[in-house]
Amino acid sequence: MLSLQPITSNYAVDPDYRDRIRKFVDDLPRRVDDLNSYFYTRNLPQLHRCVRQLASICTGFGFHELAPTANLLIDVLGKSKDMAEIEPWLKNLISECNRIEFEPF
Repeated sequence: MLSLQPITSNYAVDPDYRDRIRKFVDDLPRRVDDLNSYFYTRNLPQLHRCVRQLASICTGFGFHELAPTANLLIDVLGKSKDMAEIEPWLKNLISECNRIEFEPF
């Protein structure tokens, strides 16, 4: 079962990261839209690239909880072109993205 708790950055209290984290969180809805767009247009190479970037950025900005979900989707995308197989993994990643918040409180 997926958690409904917000996901916050481990670096949110670090003044050197706060502005960059805020920009990332503010831009996240666009990234989620891109994921959906690539999926529904069956652009799997772009979806794969976008998920890889998201996994890297999330880890770099201290949202480590998201990386395992993104990496599972990356593995599925590397093995399958079956949209029905990919979709639940993508939905799981998007669900986790929707839990990301800027503030830890």
